[in-house]
Amino acid sequence: MLLVDQDPAALMKQSETPENVEPRLKQQVMIPLPGFLYMFSVIKGLMEDPKMQEVIKKYTELGLLPSVQQTSSDESDAAAA
Repeated sequence: MLLVDQDPAALMKQSETPENVEPRLKQQVMIPLPGFLYMFSVIKGLMEDPKMQEVIKKYTELGLLPSVQQTSSDESDAAAA
């Protein structure tokens, strides 16, 4: 798993948008496969929890997370390019 961020100095330039600023590597996390699979099962369980689904819905409505429609159109745009 690679953890990245965007250079704040580059983001402060008026001509730059967050989409155009290249991410930079900050840290690398390495875990054994059993640990990854356990983490995946925990996240899957969280995603199926009705309370978490409500939080995700609210974040999507606020624009903090992309909607399913937006993600689908972004993927089809990328496939066409």
